[in-house]
Amino acid sequence: MIKIGAFNSPNVRPRWAFILPLLSVAAWWGMLIAMIVCWVAQGRPNYEQDHIYMAHLIVYLSNVGATNLQGLFIAGTATMGFFFVWAVIEEAYLRSRRKRYLLPRFRRTVTALHVVCIILIFLSSLSIFFVSCFKDTQYDTVHLTFVGIFIVLDLLWAICNISLYFIYAKHYTHFKWFKWSAWLKLVWLIIGIALAIGYVACMRIASRHGDASRLWGVSGVFEWALCFWFGVIMFLFSVDLGLRSKADSDYQTDSSSEWDKENNTQTPPQGDVHY
Repeated sequence: MIKIGAFNSPNVRPRWAFILPLLSVAAWWGMLIAMIVCWVAQGRPNYEQDHIYMAHLIVYLSNVGATNLQGLFIAGTATMGFFFVWAVIEEAYLRSRRKRYLLPRFRRTVTALHVVCIILIFLSSLSIFFVSCFKDTQYDTVHLTFVGIFIVLDLLWAICNISLYFIYAKHYTHFKWFKWSAWLKLVWLIIGIALAIGYVACMRIASRHGDASRLWGVSGVFEWALCFWFGVIMFLFSVDLGLRSKADSDYQTDSSSEWDKENNTQTPPQGDVHY
């Protein structure tokens, strides 16, 4: 069990923690693929009747999610969010001085960043869940508001996580994955921002050109590309949880260490690393 104060949450064996992000992306991509397949199987219906050329490319995810596939939309977002939040909590736990399975966190700043990441990804997962619950055909304003919140929270989470890994890379210079992870996530973030800009820009230009603009369909392509691209970060996070330093000295505690001094630990926890 992961114990946080008086709260106990489900836990997995540390060596299997990397599976959590994979379960998350499996639920997310599985939902997206199933929705596209169902839309094509139904004859590619155009749910945006005013945008007559849109179905020649693809309709918006929200349009498909507002049909009889809403149950799939809700189940997919809920499952994705559950395992992603669990994975983020699991990383913080496995880097704790109590567990010491992954390279341990140090300084209060690092611990605070882990807490912020947990809060942001929890709120982000809650937001996308509400996106699936409120149909854009009935609750357009609420639906779009939660979409915006979801994007902003994911952006903030990515920035915090990237910052965290650059700090780890500077401290654990011998463990190269921290630097690789930070840079790969930065590339992921830049491409994600570019896709989001393309999505919004196409919608704005299309709205000026009128309902017959083909750019409505292009904006739909950008939206789906952005949704699939979001899942890529979970593969990187899976590697974060799966790779660990093989140096035993990295997992030892020392009462004179910087972490123990900052946290006023007089008698640091002892014991072997638990697998």
